Amino acid sequence: MYRIAISGHRGLPAPTVRLVDQALRSALAERAPDVTGLSCLADGADQIFARAVTDLGGTLEAVIPAAEYREKLPEDSHPGYDDLFARAAAVHRLPFTASTPESHMAASRLMVDEADELYAVWDGKPARSYGGTADVVAYAREQGTPVRVIWPEGAQRGLRPRRPATLPMPWSSRGMGRAARCLRWQVLFRAAFPRTTLAPFSARGSLVTYAVAWAGCPWMASWQARQTMRVLRRILAIFTAQAGCPGPGSPRLASLPTW
Repeated sequence: MYRIAISGHRGLPAPTVRLVDQALRSALAERAPDVTGLSCLADGADQIFARAVTDLGGTLEAVIPAAEYREKLPEDSHPGYDDLFARAAAVHRLPFTASTPESHMAASRLMVDEADELYAVWDGKPARSYGGTADVVAYAREQGTPVRVIWPEGAQRGLRPRRPATLPMPWSSRGMGRAARCLRWQVLFRAAFPRTTLAPFSARGSLVTYAVAWAGCPWMASWQARQTMRVLRRILAIFTAQAGCPGPGSPRLASLPTW
């Protein structure tokens, strides 16, 4: 019996689901019912393919990447997963506990190794993360397994979910990364020491600036932060005295906030 593995995108929009379903059924009809489909039963292409295989009278084999695989799938895909899992004639379980990109890629490699052909529901673009469809296609081609790319005209991928952006309050360390804090201190430091004045002092100035930034001291956050800034101001005074630059008592420095 001819064995076909599936790899493809997840989170497909409803119009694309219909297009992909039609394309997969058309491709499978060339060999059904004498076909065995191998699928991880994830949401998206995996479940579309698995359902088409069983509807056309083929045999379904499920490949489960990890013990926690099902619970890591989107909740709305659990009914489809359970239904297709129950229809599977055989289940291949990999010895992983956590559902990770590495376990997913290991499952894909197993399917490719056990298959005569790979169906890839793929838009032709690089994988968004390790173990994506592009990685599976590359592995199949390295192994000499035929790859049939299925991406009907008009198909589109869903938008990748993003975490809501959190903007920090102006000149506050709350929610700011070290790079942002470093930029803030660079601005303040350059306001106190213009580039022309800082020319003989640039190396030391960068040292102090980055030391302050990586210390990550927020304004007036704690007694420890204030003590740290007092020490840094003393160090700065020593450096400026040696370099002949304006010290902490200069008008430019006096305009800075005190801590």
